[in-house]
Amino acid sequence: FMADVTVGDTVVIFYAGHGYKAGDTNYITCHDTQPGDIAGTSLPLEDIFNLLRKSKSKKIMIFLDSCHS
Repeated sequence: FMADVTVGDTVVIFYAGHGYKAGDTNYITCHDTQPGDIAGTSLPLEDIFNLLRKSKSKKIMIFLDSCHS
């Protein structure tokens, strides 16, 4: 959906769930994250931030309610 975002659009992302850190990389877990391969089956936060940086929108909000355990 980010490819269709325009300058006047507001992008809101909300995530509530588990977080994970491996080395210098922070991840958010997905519904199909595998306990034996958390880093390989979770979503790196940097990937989300990079998509948002490339967006044409000037109004972006991201709410993260995640813990690292």
